[in-house]
Amino acid sequence: MVGPTTRQICFVLYRASPLRGMERSAVALGRMLVEQDPNVDVEFLIIRGPAGWDESSVTTHTGYQAVRRLRAILEGDARSTVVVVGLWAATILGAARLRPGRGVKLVMWEHSLLDGRLKADPKLRRMLLIARSVYRQADEVVSVSRSVHRTVKTLLDVDSRVIPNIVDINCGYDSECLKLPRPSRTILAVGALAAVKNHILLVRALAFLPGWRLRIAGEGPERSRLVNEIRDRALADRVELLGEIHDTSVLYRDASVLACPSLNETFGLALFEAASWRVPVAALDVAAVNEAVPELIVGRVLNEPFDPSRFAELIFEVSLLDACSHSELYTEAEARRSAYLSREGILAAWREVAL
Repeated sequence: MVGPTTRQICFVLYRASPLRGMERSAVALGRMLVEQDPNVDVEFLIIRGPAGWDESSVTTHTGYQAVRRLRAILEGDARSTVVVVGLWAATILGAARLRPGRGVKLVMWEHSLLDGRLKADPKLRRMLLIARSVYRQADEVVSVSRSVHRTVKTLLDVDSRVIPNIVDINCGYDSECLKLPRPSRTILAVGALAAVKNHILLVRALAFLPGWRLRIAGEGPERSRLVNEIRDRALADRVELLGEIHDTSVLYRDASVLACPSLNETFGLALFEAASWRVPVAALDVAAVNEAVPELIVGRVLNEPFDPSRFAELIFEVSLLDACSHSELYTEAEARRSAYLSREGILAAWREVAL
């Protein structure tokens, strides 16, 4: 119930199941805002599909009820902030011509706009045309990385504030666990099986790494293509397609290298998760990966996105940066990463935006 001194913050998401990085960050932020300020009331509106969390733990509306609730908030005069999470949710507001009323603050939280993705995906370009007015009428626009910030500025002529996503930088295991040797020659990749993730490069690179095995956690439309590639290259005994994994901690614990052959990333949650386990990263030199590797995350990047032999060499080189032999390197990166992902700093920035 919103009282006279309560600030209502409403997060609007297009989907929230499966619960991926952006959705997890939104839920964590909402809970942090409530915990810090008793005068803040938070709810989540999910346009399509169920919530990816226990709905009794936070006020949640889904489907038609979410749309009705969103319209009521926008047309009301309560002290409310509506945080629209990403292009898909913004498209709903744009298509329905929903406009914020008096007393309503509109915030766009952008995590999907990158020049490379828009060039490759005509559907995204059409969605942006519909949602453009929502970004321009927003009181604040938040970008999850500098790369997204540049795209928003270039395409929409809108300034945004860069606030990184909330990431759990503590893996939950004691520091002694992280010093133990890991199983050798195990490559891990985490991400949707989509063309932009470029997993096909990783499968082809494995052919140049005899004795190595590859585990890919994720699901998506590229599965059949990857299965065919694995079969044609006789790699079935060395590749595991694990599907959607909600708790990836055991995967990082057993990995020698996290491989990120993605053609672009808006933030790169898996990179930071790997870093918390002191798993080095082999990636392409693309946005926004090159914002994190190697400055915040131990690893190396390659500026050759379609050369499997060179990517295989990169994986081998990165595997030599193990935490046991390079502990100082990891300690220095962790200090920089902790400052960048400070929950206190992220929360303070969001309070300026939303309250």
